Amino acid sequence: MEAFISAIPNEKRWIFEQTMNDINDHFDGVLRFKETEWKGHRFLPGFEAETAKYAYEKLEVEQNSVFLASFPKTGVNWTSAIVSQLLYGPNGLGMFPPLEKMELVKASKFQLLEYLPVHPKCFQTHLPENLVNVEKIKKSGGKIIVILRNPKDQAVSWYHFCSKSGPFDNARYAFSLDWPQFFSDYIQGKQLTFMKDGDCYAEHILGWYKHKDEDNVMFIYYEDMKRDTKQEIRRLAKFLNVEVDDKRVEEIENATTFSVMKQTSHPNLSKINLFRKGEVGNWKQLMTVAQSELMDKLIEYKLGHTDIKFVYELK
Repeated sequence: MEAFISAIPNEKRWIFEQTMNDINDHFDGVLRFKETEWKGHRFLPGFEAETAKYAYEKLEVEQNSVFLASFPKTGVNWTSAIVSQLLYGPNGLGMFPPLEKMELVKASKFQLLEYLPVHPKCFQTHLPENLVNVEKIKKSGGKIIVILRNPKDQAVSWYHFCSKSGPFDNARYAFSLDWPQFFSDYIQGKQLTFMKDGDCYAEHILGWYKHKDEDNVMFIYYEDMKRDTKQEIRRLAKFLNVEVDDKRVEEIENATTFSVMKQTSHPNLSKINLFRKGEVGNWKQLMTVAQSELMDKLIEYKLGHTDIKFVYELK
């Protein structure tokens, strides 16, 4: 990271310092960030609608960039760790986190992108498909990896994350600490999840689903990664045109286990309860039978016409 920082000219150092201050305040839960909105989509405080708008309209996408698209708490950090290993090697310089997380903090951060000696660039976004300039990504030869996780585990993981993370103190009005109320708000699309009021995870999936069979788009399931990590690493490598042998696949698997990521993550991430359990089927510890059945009906109603099929437990 020193090479990146030293490459930033003096007249732009203030942008780096401002970005770092904003990031630290965000993770500390400093109560100065507000909900923002773009095209009717409500953004969690700290994630900026103006930044998303800038990325859509003005960001110059470098050739062969990679975008990881996901709804919150579906496995983007794990997928990102694997992709970083594939793109940059075991000891290579990776993305600068505030730049990696596309819609996080102010858009001025993008002025630093040209000084980051990382190629190809790799971004993460929780935005729905209609707020991402997919055509611009296609024209640049970029690739999109869409990450899916079963909605029951996602909802329970999201609840624990929202309940114990400082950034959500800026939006406690939208995230109840009471699970039954949280679940009710969740399925009614009342929370701040970058969606329009009334929309939630299923609508996020449907937006990206229209690109599912395109050559530059790959769908990957969290549960498949848990069931056979090596196989999914190979799938990602093939999609990214990266050659790996069995030894390298095993190295990547070992370097990106849940325990390793939890131990080696940036201190800011420990402040937001990012790594909790990461298991498949943990929803059973919190979700009632009635809630589970309601989720089943909702998913069937909204996604039943697609070939999206979720796995709710590993045998």
